[in-house]
Amino acid sequence: MITFDIKKTTPELLLQAINHISKNQKCWIVGGFLRDIYWGRNVKDVDLVLEKNVLQIAESLKKEIFENDCSFEYFENFRTARLARGDFSIGLSTTRREKYIKEGQLPSCEFDSVSIYDDLERRDFTINAIATSIASCEGGIFSTLEDMPESYLKDLEDKNWKVFHNNSFIEDPTRLIRLYRYRFLNGGDLDKITLEALKRRKVKDVAKLVAPERWRNEILKLVEEGISFLDPSFEEAVLLQDIFQGKWTKGFGFKSILSFYSSCRGPDAPFAWARLGARKNEIKAIMPIISPSFPEFDQNWDLSKMDNLIDSWSDFLIDLVMNESTKATTAKLKEYLDLRKEIELPSGNEMKLIGIKGRRIGHCLSKVRKAIFKGLCDPDKNSILNWMEENA
Repeated sequence: MITFDIKKTTPELLLQAINHISKNQKCWIVGGFLRDIYWGRNVKDVDLVLEKNVLQIAESLKKEIFENDCSFEYFENFRTARLARGDFSIGLSTTRREKYIKEGQLPSCEFDSVSIYDDLERRDFTINAIATSIASCEGGIFSTLEDMPESYLKDLEDKNWKVFHNNSFIEDPTRLIRLYRYRFLNGGDLDKITLEALKRRKVKDVAKLVAPERWRNEILKLVEEGISFLDPSFEEAVLLQDIFQGKWTKGFGFKSILSFYSSCRGPDAPFAWARLGARKNEIKAIMPIISPSFPEFDQNWDLSKMDNLIDSWSDFLIDLVMNESTKATTAKLKEYLDLRKEIELPSGNEMKLIGIKGRRIGHCLSKVRKAIFKGLCDPDKNSILNWMEENA
């Protein structure tokens, strides 16, 4: 048995929610909340398992505890709800069994005659199958369930990442990213059965059947924790690199999903990005990095040629180039960016006063921009208008 003192690390909102729920029915705290408290990590969310009536309890919490000041989601197929305010969230579910009928797809659920112990066995890792009953609370101290398998508790103590069976990653390949996130943040070793599960050949095939949006949701959780690449020192990360191909690098380090996508390079990268849930505009924003000569300009280019290429780049891509390029390239790019910031383009009405109207406005703006980057015109508004009068 393990005990957890939740008073010191638990937001008051959660304590109020627990008290509210315990007046109505049995309730258990499960998984990551207990894991993080045991390992001394900050607690951001909690998962509570109820006997029944998830939707009614969730709506009651929203009104009575959150006072309607929270986001609210309910998923009927899984009978789960989530309430969130700021960085903190409460997840509610009812006890259920899961059955994976189609490979790479979400499971179907059974809710009748399911005990809390049945519910724990559907989870991804034994470390996340730790539970405590609200009824066990004495002075803010919770104890794990009496019939909790000792092996689960030992895995928690040893940070031993163990799946329940060697088909685990075939059932749900997104567990690979979750495993990577957990180990990157907390450390720990892979159990023998987990290593066997990683080696199942079928995992690669099934992973390609998973909906891109599900991969994206897991990637978002990675980048929220500041993880922007797949570290090859982790076996599960190596498998993910192999599944999605591309040439994987260390990444940029920004808390942005583009940081993660941009860590995959090479001509096959856009296919990997798409399979991992990248949006069309995101793929467009980082497309230039697939070039083997990235960044795509050399030191002999003048600023006008650089503008032709870089004007359409996203801010993220420019930051990426600045971060990864040589000092000479960075200096050249900085020169270009500094000049670009100084440009004061006149308005359409100001251009009309010197006789430039209609379609000629866009044409003249394009010409003067080239002149500025070729050093033929200063970037201030008056110089631009004067140049237009003389050259348009």
